[in-house]
Amino acid sequence: MPGQIFISSFVLIFSLSLLGMRTFPQVPDSSKIKQESYLIIGSARKTGATAGPLVDAIYRHNMVDLSHMDTFGEKSTTMDLLTSEILNVNHIVGDARVFDFSKYIIRSVFIERLATVLEGKSTDASQEFANAQINYLGAVITNIAKNMPSGAVMEIEWLPYTGLYGFSPDELDMAIKKNPFHCFINHNVLLKAIFILGGDKENINTLNNELYLPTIKMMEQIYNILDFYHKNGVGKSFEDLLETIYWEARVIHQMMIKNKHIFFNYEAINQDHKLLSRAIINSFTGIFQPHLIGKKIIIRNISNQEMQGYVYDLKSFITKSFLNAVIQDIAAQHNLSEVYSYIRTLDFNGISIRRKQSPYNGRHNVWMIKMIKN
Repeated sequence: MPGQIFISSFVLIFSLSLLGMRTFPQVPDSSKIKQESYLIIGSARKTGATAGPLVDAIYRHNMVDLSHMDTFGEKSTTMDLLTSEILNVNHIVGDARVFDFSKYIIRSVFIERLATVLEGKSTDASQEFANAQINYLGAVITNIAKNMPSGAVMEIEWLPYTGLYGFSPDELDMAIKKNPFHCFINHNVLLKAIFILGGDKENINTLNNELYLPTIKMMEQIYNILDFYHKNGVGKSFEDLLETIYWEARVIHQMMIKNKHIFFNYEAINQDHKLLSRAIINSFTGIFQPHLIGKKIIIRNISNQEMQGYVYDLKSFITKSFLNAVIQDIAAQHNLSEVYSYIRTLDFNGISIRRKQSPYNGRHNVWMIKMIKN
């Protein structure tokens, strides 16, 4: 065996002596070659579930394609915390905030409705409020941008996750500066604005100086959003949409003041105010086991009569309501200037934010953020 090594070394030396001083380009180390990448963040290529008839109408749910088979052509790579529903496609399972993208040259990025808040398990309102101020989406943008060359484009389909808090409007505006992508709305301002628009005029007399102007502004925002929705084919009439959020707000208010769950014969995703207003008559609040939340169950009342209905906590009811979409739209409009200001602190130019149809999945009436790497 030593002879073989010697002969191999001799041949190598002899060959170099024949070639003299000529050199050839080195074969690059494959481990150091950066891969061109076109990323779709927040997608597991799963079929979108219905969000209810009114919300589906806003986004033209029947026209949405979340497969991303045509996005960036065959070059696309999706990324999510979940595995891809479609097999044999480029997909990364990981957290885009901390994932090491250093082996990629990222030419284009589409971020699809990524979370704007870190979901915590705390039931303490102050801790939840503190968690909501962690800029989750901002961390994703910053991490990805480190491996984007100049001229690369990032687009975001932005949906502020709903956050209703009991803190003052000034405190909430300070929170928005820390996490401009998330929804921070005072629940008293929201609910009173809806009740006044819905005909409960006495609510306007209960507003203190701190909440008066924010509530008046909220009323105007809600009116304009519902008008926009109706003009885009949502609901039977403007009044129909207003009645829907009025009755949904009644349920939310009831759960908030009693700090309990609600049980009634109504499925929140129906988004039908006529069914809801009737169901409220026989509704009651209570504390139910966590595994029952969102489920259809049968119970017996104090008269030992069987009752059939659904159990909701505050989060599960809001998530399936039409009002949820309204709240998210209000937040996007309210936070626009802070989002602009935040992105300007990053290494991007050509920033634009507007409501339009997403060019990536076909979803209508969404807030799209576009920016170009310096």
